[in-house]
Amino acid sequence: MITVKDLSHQYGNTNALKNISFHINPGEIIGLIGPNGAGKSTLMSLLTGIIGIQNGHCQIKGKSIKTHRQSLQTQIGYLSETNPLYSQLSVQEFLLFIAQARQLHHKQIPSAIKTSMQRCHLEEKANHPIHTLSKGYQQRVGIAQAIIHQPEILILDEPMNGLDPKQMRQIRSLITELQASCTIIISSHILSEIEELCPRLLILNKATLLADMATKELKKNNHHLESAFLSLIEGTL
Repeated sequence: MITVKDLSHQYGNTNALKNISFHINPGEIIGLIGPNGAGKSTLMSLLTGIIGIQNGHCQIKGKSIKTHRQSLQTQIGYLSETNPLYSQLSVQEFLLFIAQARQLHHKQIPSAIKTSMQRCHLEEKANHPIHTLSKGYQQRVGIAQAIIHQPEILILDEPMNGLDPKQMRQIRSLITELQASCTIIISSHILSEIEELCPRLLILNKATLLADMATKELKKNNHHLESAFLSLIEGTL
C-alpha cells in the first residue's frame, strides 16, 4: 500500500528526515511515534503530498507521489493536528464545503455527507454550529471531513490532542471502526494515547527512523510502555 525508501528532507540546513524507509500493508493501523521535533509532521506532509519530495522515494499503491500527486491525494484523508474548522458553520454546512472542495460529483454529495456523519456518529449534531460542540465532537467533525471522499488511506495527526479520557475512548472506538475500510497512520508523541489501537509502531527521533517494531515487542523490554519508549529514545535499550 505505502512504500517509503531513503526519504530525506531538509529545511535550509536542518535535517527534518534522514534516509527513512518502511512499508505499510493494506488495512494496517500504524502508530507514528516520536518526541516533538522528531520529523513526524514532515513525514505526514510528504505522504499526503502537501510538500514535495526532495530526496528518496514514496509510492502509494505502486505509484510515485512525485509524479501522481493529485490522483493519489484523492485516495488520502488527512486530519492535521490543528484540525482547521470553519467554526461558524454547522457540521452539515462544513461537510458540504469540504465535499465541494474535494470536487465530488454534485449527485454524490448528499450521500457522502450522510455517510460520513453516520460513520462518525454526528447525525444529532448535523445542524449545530461547530463552535458549540465539545472538543471530542470537533475531532469527530475533523475525521468526518477526512473520510468524506471514502479514502483508502487515513492519516491522523495527534487525533487525541486535548481530549479528556472519555472522549479519547470514543475517538479510539471510531478509528477502530474505520479500519475496516482504511489503512490508517496515527501520529502522537504520547504512546499511551495509541497503544491500544496500533499493533505496530514507527518510532522517529532526531529525523531518523529509530525502530519499526510491534507494540508488544517494545513492551517486552519494559512492562511500562512509556518507560520502554523513553529508554529507546534515550538509547539505553
